[in-house]
Amino acid sequence: MSENGTQGQPADGNPAAQPEAAPGAAPAAGAAATPPPSQPEGERSVHDVIAALQAESSDFKDKWLRAHAEIDNVRKRLEKEKEET
Repeated sequence: MSENGTQGQPADGNPAAQPEAAPGAAPAAGAAATPPPSQPEGERSVHDVIAALQAESSDFKDKWLRAHAEIDNVRKRLEKEKEET
């Protein structure tokens, strides 16, 4: 078949129809397409670490907000007691 002026694509326009690597191509070109090896049992993925840190951050934020509210309540209570005396 002929090419429609596009270099490297077949006439049907489907780039997936091309062979992935030419015979004798460098093995590094095919290595990029293979998935990375599975992680050892002891290691966590980046996504797991991010999720754990986000959960920890959320917990710290909640504790900070509660402590801030408690301090605000104590301040208001002391001002009220001061006005009553």
